[in-house]
Amino acid sequence: MKKVFSYIGYVAAGILVLAIITHFALYLFGYRALVVVSGSMEPEIKTGSVIYIKTYEQDEIYANVKVGDYITFVNNEGNNVTHAVIYINPAADEIQTQGIREGAAVDDKISSADFVGKFVFTISYLGFIIKVISSKTFIVAFISVIIIGYLVSAIIKEVKKGKKEENSEQKSE
Repeated sequence: MKKVFSYIGYVAAGILVLAIITHFALYLFGYRALVVVSGSMEPEIKTGSVIYIKTYEQDEIYANVKVGDYITFVNNEGNNVTHAVIYINPAADEIQTQGIREGAAVDDKISSADFVGKFVFTISYLGFIIKVISSKTFIVAFISVIIIGYLVSAIIKEVKKGKKEENSEQKSE
């Protein structure tokens, strides 16, 4: 049973390391990860998902973005928003977007200065996991489990060591 838990731990650690390396590799190639916090793009992009967007230099935007693409931009309140492109006018430096949820309002026109990136892919519900893992409560609980596990392990070793010494003393008598 101890080996099974050991293998599970190695697999989990390997997956975590691979995910971190992949995340940073994507970042180096101009991709960013964002957590979706609203449902304006449902059912295609679910709330709580992580989306990856490709960033572009300002002079590359209009060559890479077309009507129907999903883009992320900074809205008037300073928040990142991901919506579908419904209108583009490169000459006037205008892009207009709208969420795909039924009844979604048309957004104000944005300029290339507001553009953050173009949607590439999503991983559903990963954002919920990231939110939990990054919470103070989870971090405190995780550290507490590690400390308690270490202390319990140390106590068990000392008890076993004491029993071995006790048994060897009884045998030598």
